[in-house]
Amino acid sequence: MAMVISPSGDIRPVKNLGWLINNWRGVISFSVVRLLKDRYGARLVAHMDDGRLYVTDFASRQVLACWLNRPVFRGAEVVWFGKSRRIESRLCQEEGPGQAWARAFRL
Repeated sequence: MAMVISPSGDIRPVKNLGWLINNWRGVISFSVVRLLKDRYGARLVAHMDDGRLYVTDFASRQVLACWLNRPVFRGAEVVWFGKSRRIESRLCQEEGPGQAWARAFRL
């Protein structure tokens, strides 16, 4: 489930990724971390200019990399599993499973 966390710590569930698309202008950066019990999944955290955090989980790192490859997010900083990168136009390419995100972030 996606959620928005306010600077005061209040948590508000939101329906889906549509919230982030509707609020894209406020995104400062992203961070992506491993899900504790999921080898292939990842948690996306969008850091907003007003101090809020948008948090959602993805079952696939490749799907997440492709999802971030939107024109509105290009040039934004993303800390991808501890490595800082910029979202570039080649972030998601049509390649074999698991290869696009690895090549895009030079992992």
